[in-house]
Amino acid sequence: MDFQNLNEFFKASNYYPYEEEIISILRRLDRNDDGRLTASELFSGFKALPAKEFKPKDLKALYS
Repeated sequence: MDFQNLNEFFKASNYYPYEEEIISILRRLDRNDDGRLTASELFSGFKALPAKEFKPKDLKALYS
């Protein structure tokens, strides 16, 4: 998955990120710095936090 794939995915999801946001996602998840995400890189970047670390008040702070 590369920049174009991510851009198309977001647009299909009715989300229109800035180019900088897509680049940030790639930089954060792309472990070998080749500009593409492997399935392993993608899935490791979207692992959920353990339930004990999630606090509803944290979510509330994001939207206040």
